[in-house]
Amino acid sequence: MIEIGQQYRHYKRGSEYLVLAIARLEHEYLEGEEYVVYQAVTSDQGEKPGLTWIRPRSDFESNVEWDGKMVPRFSPVDLT
Repeated sequence: MIEIGQQYRHYKRGSEYLVLAIARLEHEYLEGEEYVVYQAVTSDQGEKPGLTWIRPRSDFESNVEWDGKMVPRFSPVDLT
């Protein structure tokens, strides 16, 4: 479950992102699909902190194969 205000780390780049919102696109053909709005906090790829992205929720929550194993595309960062 995605938590607004939670920071997440991308599996490949290690960049960290803050989830700002869950959104829906108002479009007759895409009704009901949810999107995650998230903002770069850190980046190893030259992204500027503050750059904001949007991605389908199903993609954000998906698993991907990395180094021969399945891992979450984004995983929560423990800031405590």
